[in-house]
Amino acid sequence: MPRSNALKTLLEDAARSVRDHETAARVALERGEKSAYLSALVAKCELLEDLPDQIDALPEEDALPGLGRAREAALSMSRRASQALSLESPFFMANLLYPEHYEEGQQNELEVLIDELFS
Repeated sequence: MPRSNALKTLLEDAARSVRDHETAARVALERGEKSAYLSALVAKCELLEDLPDQIDALPEEDALPGLGRAREAALSMSRRASQALSLESPFFMANLLYPEHYEEGQQNELEVLIDELFS
């Protein structure tokens, strides 16, 4: 069954941006740049906070199967990102989207969602 190209593009762009923010945070941490580290993590969380609104802003013709699942998952990610920001917890921000036993190279929650919806 076809899925919305706009939804797929939105989610893929968000996943790429999440990874970019995480890379920036890691580099800043390695350099001892605490302010840059926190800024990158905050940007990651803010991106995830806004994801449900971005999904809701898609044109109505893009409301194809998978949209409900994407909204539900985005709302969950958004709530957790908001919690991480309100707690001002770098640990919570950094580990957002990753399971407890995550190993480097595995997909994060957003990447898994994309595969579930579009593979």
